[in-house]
Amino acid sequence: MKILHILNELNYSGAELMVACAAKIWIKSGIELHVLSTGEKKGVFAKELLKNKYVIHHIPFQKNISFFLKVYKFMKKNKFDIIHIH
Repeated sequence: MKILHILNELNYSGAELMVACAAKIWIKSGIELHVLSTGEKKGVFAKELLKNKYVIHHIPFQKNISFFLKVYKFMKKNKFDIIHIH
């Protein structure tokens, strides 16, 4: 199973801490963990998520159709089972 968490810039906040803390439990269950940062930068918490075996992706948000096409193609290519938008 593949799970994708979509967040803005990855910084120290409740959502990032929650997914980092839960990583060990999900990995033991055989879940592949991914995070998509849509912030201007990946964010300082990306390193912490990498340590917890997340695959980090980055598509900076833009107010145009190009952004949504990139996200659509990314999701279609990766075939996530669950997508959680924070």
